[in-house]
Parts: sequence; C-alpha cells; structure tokens
Amino acid sequence: MRFLIPISILVLLSACGSAYKHLQKSNGSPDCIPSLVPEYNTTLYRAQIDVTGHYLSGLLIIKQLPDSSVRLLFTNEAGFKFFDFGFPPTGNMIVHHITDKMNRKAVIKTLRKDFQLLLMNRLGNARYLSKTDGTYAYHIYKQGKDHYYYKTPAGCDSLLAMERGSKRKKVVDIQFTGMNKSLPDSVFIKHNNFAFNITLKQINNYAE
Repeated sequence: MRFLIPISILVLLSACGSAYKHLQKSNGSPDCIPSLVPEYNTTLYRAQIDVTGHYLSGLLIIKQLPDSSVRLLFTNEAGFKFFDFGFPPTGNMIVHHITDKMNRKAVIKTLRKDFQLLLMNRLGNARYLSKTDGTYAYHIYKQGKDHYYYKTPAGCDSLLAMERGSKRKKVVDIQFTGMNKSLPDSVFIKHNNFAFNITLKQINNYAE
C-alpha cells in the first residue's frame, strides 16, 4: 500500500506532461494562422481576473491604433487603471502603467504571454511547426522555450483552440466563442500550473 501513492503521483505527472506527445509532424501551411488573425478595431470586454485568490473585475478595452500597434487598458467601473499595455507590431509588450498590487515580474510576464497568445501578434517572430492528431491541425509557433499552439480543422477555415506550453506539456488553455475574423465574444484563459484565470465577455452596445 505504501507504494500506491508514489506510483499514482507518477502516473498523474506522466499524464499531465504528455499533452502533445501524440501529435505527428505534418505539412500544414504557415499561411493558415495569419489568415485567421482577428481584426481588432475597438473591442470592449467585461473582465474578471483571479490571481491566486486576488480578484479584480472591471472593463478591458482592446484598441488598434493607426500605427498598427494594439493597446490594452484594464480599469474598474470607476475608471481606476489596473494596467495599460501596448503591443507594437514588432517588438515586445510595453508597460505604460500597472497598479502596485499587480506590479510583479511574474504577473507581467504571464499577462504578456497570455495576451500575445490571444492577439496572435507575434507570429512573424517565431519558428513555425505543423503537426496533426489525425483529425485536426496544430500550428505551432516556438518562441524561446514557449510553444504557442493554434488548433484548426485540416482545411484551416476556423480557429478551434489556443494553447501555450512546452513541447509536451500544456501550461495555458484559452477557450472562446464567436471568433470569426474578429475578437471572440467570450474568452476564458486558464492556467494549469497555478491559480491564474481570466474571463472576458464582450460588450457590444457601448459609446466609445
């Protein structure tokens, strides 16, 4: 009996660490995902962010600027800014503002990677790989140790899933609805290695 718990832990770790082990190399097109990149314009979301038990809610504005950069502003209902990030078409995220409670290197790094995965704005700076599970295509963009996974049908007519991880392990899963050449109607970003979740619900009728 004393060996059952360690064996069970090893089985669980093995299962968690092999999310992509079944994928096989394929000849998918590097033009697939760029053709599905959403048109940002100005999009407003009701946002909830839960960081290890610290809960924030408010409004997230995503706006594309004339120079093709994208700006993300997260405020509460009264207008207090939690963070204000800029995403140039080339280059890394710019932190214009972040509240003291969120001003942690790990938090900023995590938010950067989450929004880069969602906005799909760093594809040209990454190494492209294509794999398949026999039914769906996985378009993989490698940036350093990170792998950004975009799942589509074989015909590449829609985006089914967004994930970030390593070669084998899934770290972040983005679930969404209503994405068709525009930002999704709803988004749920879930981290698998610690309690850090983001929920977004688009507000369609608003005054700019």
